[in-house]
Amino acid sequence: MPRPEAPKIVIVNGDDWHGLYVNGKLYYEGHEIPTDIIFKALKVPYKAIDCDLPWLIKNGRFPADLKQVKKG
Repeated sequence: MPRPEAPKIVIVNGDDWHGLYVNGKLYYEGHEIPTDIIFKALKVPYKAIDCDLPWLIKNGRFPADLKQVKKG
């Protein structure tokens, strides 16, 4: 079974304004392009998790293993 062709993604930067084009058509524009918008444009499933902020500040970085992330 052939794999579906991946969408053609182009990000256009204009100083502090950005445009995200999918297959030549404007999909999103703004001062930043959030990661959830990028994943949706690519049609890639994803999950977002909020971590415990005091835990992150104390550790200063994320652990190598996702299972060690303290959820918020």
